[in-house]
Amino acid sequence: MPASLTLTSTLNLRCPPGDIPVTLAGAPTKITCQTGSTPCIVIGSTGANNTSRQNLSLKDVVLTGPGATIAGSEAVQILPSGGYSKISGLRVNYFETGLHLIGDANLLSVLYLDQITIGAPGATTSTAVHLDGHIANAYFTNFTLSGINRVILDDGPGVSGAGASFTDGVFNTTTVEGTAAVSVSSSDGNQHQLTLTNIQDWETACPYLEIGDQSSVIINGVAWTGNPWGATTSAGIHILNGSAAWLKINNATLNYCTVNGDILKVDGPNAFVTVSSSDFYLGNINFVGASAGTFVGNRCVSSNATAMIGNLTNVRSSANISKCPDR
Repeated sequence: MPASLTLTSTLNLRCPPGDIPVTLAGAPTKITCQTGSTPCIVIGSTGANNTSRQNLSLKDVVLTGPGATIAGSEAVQILPSGGYSKISGLRVNYFETGLHLIGDANLLSVLYLDQITIGAPGATTSTAVHLDGHIANAYFTNFTLSGINRVILDDGPGVSGAGASFTDGVFNTTTVEGTAAVSVSSSDGNQHQLTLTNIQDWETACPYLEIGDQSSVIINGVAWTGNPWGATTSAGIHILNGSAAWLKINNATLNYCTVNGDILKVDGPNAFVTVSSSDFYLGNINFVGASAGTFVGNRCVSSNATAMIGNLTNVRSSANISKCPDR
């Protein structure tokens, strides 16, 4: 593509029969998307058969949209037929949704997304990434995600299971207190699975993370968390009262949203939480319901007598420093 380009209608990136590779490559290229409430670029075939052709690539483009308040505006939409596609060197600003991955009755499977920058700096998108439905094996690496409301919305049906991983990146920032920066939930009783690894900077409004029904989140390494917008009544990580939710944390720094408020709040009796080698700074671990939890080798800093409060019947802890006592 040339150095600059204006699109007034949706561009559909798809393959002809025979799995012939197709790459849409920028110079790099700045694309101005005058596409209103429709996607700027759609990856995958849109016909009645929705045949998966694979071998689709988009690289080295900057997409500028009509504005975060324009409902339905999306920079890139990936259909179930766009599985095995590759996106690299993508920068997105001024859309309601930066990347919209759609898995319906057909599984959207295997995506490679590298060097992705959405809504940064300054939170110019409403939602950076929407993982919508039955999606498996979506691999995000080397990313910077910022959104007015969310950096990741992972919802819809899980069908036989849905999963994505985000490795080596930054969540900075979101701006709306009370709206979870990362939200994970399933609408059909099947799991959504999200893995977050080596998040260098998680600096968003609180909650940082909200986990709903049939959702599993694994966090391996968070260098820094912080709420840049001041005091809030929201918990840092909130597990909602649902049928089941799993949270596994290792080697993470979790800073307060409100001094001595809840860093981790677990509603209901059906969650399972395990945390190791992590830092809870100036906040409580609050089990509202009698959920199960294990805490080993953590630092818990609080001005209260204990950082662990609520219904601790099914909670076990050992070898922690400061205010997380052995149980």
